[in-house]
Amino acid sequence: KKSAFNAPEALGDILARLQKGQVAVSDASRVFSAWESAVDERIRKNARPSVFRNGLLIVGVKSSPWAQELEFVKVDLCRRLNEALGRNLVTEMRFKTGSY
Repeated sequence: KKSAFNAPEALGDILARLQKGQVAVSDASRVFSAWESAVDERIRKNARPSVFRNGLLIVGVKSSPWAQELEFVKVDLCRRLNEALGRNLVTEMRFKTGSY
């Protein structure tokens, strides 16, 4: 029985199991991957997703000014993420300073 505290699994092993259909890709993984294409480089350098659960995406940001700036565009960020995902997974976004 595996726990969350086991040693990390090699990426190659995970990809091999994924190709065989033995691993389900979580919604969080999809959201984190979509972030890379949905946001511009300036945002990627200053913010990154850290937790996704039940439609809520928590994004770690480098500073309070960045958190404030992203707060103003979070509706657009959610829309762009959901477009990249092809479905409405992200319904809310919160920004956490210092967890970048």
